Amino acid sequence: MKRDDKMQLEVNTVVELKKLNLSKGDIVKVLGYYSNYDGAEHKRIISDTDNGSGIKLDNGLYGNIICDGEVKVSWFGAKGDGVTDDTEAFKRAFNTKVTVNLLRKNYIINSTLFLNKYQVLKGNGAVISTNSDVVIIKCSDNNIIENLFFENSQVQGTAIDFTNGFNNMINNVQIKNYKKGLLFGCSVGNHSGNQITNLFANKCEVGIYVDVRGEFSTFTNCTLSENQIALKIIGGNTHFVGGNICNNEIGVEIGKGENDAHGLIAATSIKHNTKYAIVVDSPNVGEFLLEGISLYYGDIYLKDCKGIYFSNSTIDTANVFEENATECKFKDINFFNKPIKNIPNYNNSFSSVLYENVRGKE
Repeated sequence: MKRDDKMQLEVNTVVELKKLNLSKGDIVKVLGYYSNYDGAEHKRIISDTDNGSGIKLDNGLYGNIICDGEVKVSWFGAKGDGVTDDTEAFKRAFNTKVTVNLLRKNYIINSTLFLNKYQVLKGNGAVISTNSDVVIIKCSDNNIIENLFFENSQVQGTAIDFTNGFNNMINNVQIKNYKKGLLFGCSVGNHSGNQITNLFANKCEVGIYVDVRGEFSTFTNCTLSENQIALKIIGGNTHFVGGNICNNEIGVEIGKGENDAHGLIAATSIKHNTKYAIVVDSPNVGEFLLEGISLYYGDIYLKDCKGIYFSNSTIDTANVFEENATECKFKDINFFNKPIKNIPNYNNSFSSVLYENVRGKE
């Protein structure tokens, strides 16, 4: 231990700090958690109680972290070596209820982390890895998550769960190998207003899953690739704008849920999806508009649905399957390869899909 020019105590590590016979009110600069200058430099104040961030000293007092609205997980002992389970360090950092910063490392997390209201998680290019079938991050309200990569060792669990969370934002987040990449939904009568920007979801069972009610969730400039289902919507008021939905098994699936799956997909490239580009199957749909899309490869399947509108788009698909599709419309469409309108082997099926001002359609 030494004192700097301002008579502030200074130690190399947390282990050294524990051994000191300090007094209440002393302030100590800790140069690192496990070794000096390991990226965990911070300050602690000595107290007779633990405020949730404290380390118990050998003399029975506590060294509590001093923070100015932000903490680093490394201050709580997170190693980020890709081997050590850092879950408990993350939980202690989140319990401070202030902004949490990660270093550009690979952190192992194996149980759910709960963000508090108005809490921010700054990834700074970090990776959160897991081999567990759990939700990794559960949001509450007014959270921000940015610049972070989530990866599971196999397709299981959920990366980020926004269920019943309101006015959350994520930006520059990548997700790989999850059963559900992002999960949304809120109870009837509530409105979520979540904003997702620059998301990349890859090799998930479902990249984005909007369950029950999306309620004004907006996805902007998102890329969904190599998922079984890229975007699954069974909850209302979902808006997907300016993204890429490519190289999935199913690009977009709109299905039946507790609430009608109305919303908008616009200015989006939907290409090379191997089974269906778009499948609409038995939703309680009021209206769903697909406008300004560029669709190449992958069939369109409209089943037991009403009010699906394609507008001002370029579509290159071999088949448009229709079964009990009513009040649906293709308007101002450039069709390539003259897709075949199909009602394949369904008894008593009825469709009234309108084709208005289309080019290239037989």
